[in-house]
Amino acid sequence: GRRQQALAYFSKAREREQNAYRADKWVDLIASTRYWLTLDEADAAAARADWARAEALYRRAQQQDPASVYAVLGLGDVALGRGELGEAERRYRQARRMAPANESAVRGLVRVYERTSPQAAMAFLDGLPARLRQPFLALRTRLELDQLTAQADAAVARDDWPAAAQALGRAQTLAPDDAWL
Repeated sequence: GRRQQALAYFSKAREREQNAYRADKWVDLIASTRYWLTLDEADAAAARADWARAEALYRRAQQQDPASVYAVLGLGDVALGRGELGEAERRYRQARRMAPANESAVRGLVRVYERTSPQAAMAFLDGLPARLRQPFLALRTRLELDQLTAQADAAVARDDWPAAAQALGRAQTLAPDDAWL
């Protein structure tokens, strides 16, 4: 919200600073603020589905701070928004290498895998360490419920009532309070 104003203050402080050591601190603050302003602008472009602008801004942010994971995540979001699943997966994997416990990277990979196969998304989640799996338990349950209800629907279409009952019974075990199961 007020980063632009902060940038102006930091720039004035740097111009007035006489001590070289403190001047370097102002330079670092200015660079960091510019990075976050670029990310804010990129996020706004992505929210409007202006993928070309968002990509250009995330790339600029990545140049401003190559060690930060946020621009890489943004590039993954751009690729996903464009339907470029391979590129999205590559970017989210890159983000996970940079920050292995980053939930946004995991969430991005799950979104990629959901689009290809719910089973792939569940397998990915099941392969995570327990501490990373915890925030995604509800999502994992939803994916499995979707799979089970699809199996039940297919069984009903085939007039295979025992298979439909079995799938719905497993679904009800996962979501005992769901009145629609």
